[in-house]
Amino acid sequence: MISRISLLAAGLTVLFLPLQPRAAAAERFTPLTVGGITLDREDFNEVLGSDTRPDTTAMRLFEEYALRLAAAAAAGYNLRLRDRSSEAIVARQTAVALTDSRATDSIAATDTLTISTLFERWRDSLRWDSPRFKGSIVMSISRELADSAATMLHAMTTTDHYERRAILMRSFGKNVKLVKLLVGRGANRWADHAVWGDTLPSPTVAEPWAAARIVDGHILNRPEEPSDVADRLAIMHHSHLQRLYIKWLRSRFAIRYNERP
Repeated sequence: MISRISLLAAGLTVLFLPLQPRAAAAERFTPLTVGGITLDREDFNEVLGSDTRPDTTAMRLFEEYALRLAAAAAAGYNLRLRDRSSEAIVARQTAVALTDSRATDSIAATDTLTISTLFERWRDSLRWDSPRFKGSIVMSISRELADSAATMLHAMTTTDHYERRAILMRSFGKNVKLVKLLVGRGANRWADHAVWGDTLPSPTVAEPWAAARIVDGHILNRPEEPSDVADRLAIMHHSHLQRLYIKWLRSRFAIRYNERP
């Protein structure tokens, strides 16, 4: 069964938006209605866990889930809200995830904030904790072969990594290996030797290398292009799209807290 943590990771974002009037009620849970769907404490427990208090943050998350659930219902999914079986819970989570995905793809198609724009905007905050080497190194079973491979690589006119690697393979077979890296010190022991001058690692059966040479590259204190931090930018961009989606959902669906008499 998809876990609660997985459900939150699929798109429940903590947004600093004004809460509905009753969202801050911490101890007494009040059911809420969104787009004709009413959710109660059992739904809250299903999403956030029975040991979670309905405080400000939890209710903000639950409101977002309710909005996304309402969107899934509007898209035609049968949510089986009162069914607490594992099959029904997974079906609800899947419906929400699919609706989210289609909506964020649609928003991304018209949104002006691209990955490249994000990179330029947040470039300084994307600085790494320590310098990283970006480039290529060649490893070989002997120093002589490493020198020969490095000389051959420097003479090549192609800059395509896979073409260069194929040429080396035809010339040296498995005695030489070319790798493209973006690593900090300590992440790759052969780069530690070739770039930072650390002790040459001892060869192993899996890595029988007796030499390592820098082919090209340089040390960076911060990323120089979006691909250097692609994973972080993808997360940031997804969060941005989720914020836009939740903002749109709040404008589409009213959230009403059902006061008990």
